[in-house]
Amino acid sequence: MSATIVNLTGFTPAVPEDEAGMNVETVTISATSKKIEVPNKSGNTRGTYYHDKRIAYDISGETTGNITATIGSVLVVANILGYALGGISTGAIIAEEVTITRSREAMQKVNIKAVQCEDQVVA
Repeated sequence: MSATIVNLTGFTPAVPEDEAGMNVETVTISATSKKIEVPNKSGNTRGTYYHDKRIAYDISGETTGNITATIGSVLVVANILGYALGGISTGAIIAEEVTITRSREAMQKVNIKAVQCEDQVVA
């Protein structure tokens, strides 16, 4: 479906493209990290150390066939990326949860939750 954007310079359509085998309905991307706060002698925070940065992906939509995402394996996501959210721009995206929903009055749906850790590689 094509669209024309008028007077919305800089705005981005919600889901730019579908993924292979999936009509993407929603995408949620969030960046998190763990932190250690270092206090000074008065107990006030002197500095903060952020580590274990990660991006969590939650992708939902109708599926056009069998979903072959395997827990713990690399998830190939081609069309919804392009964000260096939280300063993370490299690292494998690993599938952590896959849910398929089938109902009488709707198409088969899939929800995939995945995580990308900074510089994570899969052997």
